Amino acid sequence: GLLARTIYNNKLTNCLVIGVFAGKSTFAVATALKAIGRGNVDACDAWLPSASAVGQEGKDAEWWKTLDHEAIYNIFMEKRTKYGLEQFITVHRMTNRELYPLVKNKVYDYAEIDGNHGEEDCTFDVEHFVPLLRVGGILWADDLNWSGADKAYARLPALGMKKIGELDTGALFIKEKS
Repeated sequence: GLLARTIYNNKLTNCLVIGVFAGKSTFAVATALKAIGRGNVDACDAWLPSASAVGQEGKDAEWWKTLDHEAIYNIFMEKRTKYGLEQFITVHRMTNRELYPLVKNKVYDYAEIDGNHGEEDCTFDVEHFVPLLRVGGILWADDLNWSGADKAYARLPALGMKKIGELDTGALFIKEKS
């Protein structure tokens, strides 16, 4: 897919995924790292209904609250082992706010923002994790059309990010300046 090709072709070996869920894109990133032969993806998700429902309303909030997050986490961990990706994925079972102090001094080649789409959490992700991208680094921003997330993503140009491609409801950006 697009993400794996982007990682592989550009040799983006220091990666971050905020919002792992079942791991589809995390596995794509890690598979590309495996093909490169080196690298790591810091994969962050709390896998908790309370964290997923923050900032959501109505049916969305109810859906997140009733979803079996533990089962999704367990499936993710099983697939991580099954695909032989343990050495390429560092799992951070915590919220974005808990992760930030642990990685705030890192510099990433690639980052993905697909965590909680409430305006407050998505804005936190944009304001805290996008600055960790090196100049020339790539960002995948998912669900650009979600209410709340759209407001956070509108800040990307001010953070030196330029859109370079779109796929479904997400887009790839490159960091042109700090």
